[in-house]
Amino acid sequence: MLAGNIIGTGTYKPDYAPAEHETGQSTNITPFWMIGGAGVEVEVDTETGHVRILKLVNVIDCGTVINPRIVETQISGAALMQLGFTMFEKIHLDAGQVTNASLADTKFLGSSTCQRR
Repeated sequence: MLAGNIIGTGTYKPDYAPAEHETGQSTNITPFWMIGGAGVEVEVDTETGHVRILKLVNVIDCGTVINPRIVETQISGAALMQLGFTMFEKIHLDAGQVTNASLADTKFLGSSTCQRR
């Protein structure tokens, strides 16, 4: 198996205020509740720029699983959503203003674009 260098990493840690023990309320609760990470193995044609995803691995800490099928579906959906963001979607900005014409012109990752192996 060939391996290469990791050429990019990213994290997002939103500010938050922990919930009060008595009420469960917070003035600034985090918008994300699941901890996870992903890694991909890709093949890139350096002449055409065509990218082929060879392997996508997700790891999560979802707590106590009540319905495994729902968890699997949620993880798969989130993985495809992030893959779509990474590979196809782009927001064009000019001086902080979005200049994309409309959502009708945006490419989305769909079932015809990916196949499960």
